[in-house]
Amino acid sequence: MIPPAEMDTPPYVSQIVNAQYRGRTFQFIAQIELDHGTLAFVAVSPLGVPLFSMSYSDKGISSDISPLLTKMISPGSILAGYQLAYCSSQLLSNNLNGTKFSILELPGGRDIYWQDKVIIQIRYESPLGASGKVIYHHLAQNFVLTSETISMGDL
Repeated sequence: MIPPAEMDTPPYVSQIVNAQYRGRTFQFIAQIELDHGTLAFVAVSPLGVPLFSMSYSDKGISSDISPLLTKMISPGSILAGYQLAYCSSQLLSNNLNGTKFSILELPGGRDIYWQDKVIIQIRYESPLGASGKVIYHHLAQNFVLTSETISMGDL
């Protein structure tokens, strides 16, 4: 993963996220903040029930996940997915160099490859790119996240 101090994502993002996994649909509100070399990610249900919180810094990843979700999510996967969707193509390409992963930028999105096979498709449904609706489809793990940005910008 890209160290938070090197990330070129907006410092503040607030989103409504719809997740489809194993025939079920979930919704949560996410708050992501990048400040002083730490990425913090918090999610609550639409009723305000805490679902998970995690932080990522040069000291590693720490997380607190609701027992309702412990078998369904991985903090590392959530953070990696966020980076794949929101970091610049140049930063991702530089960090994927020398691995079996690669990125292909497309009009309105990007595909992530493992060796020669597309495993993740990310589509931006807004001319504003990541600041609008983003659809993240993990083909290998068969789930879809659709995020709608409520606000983003500086802290």
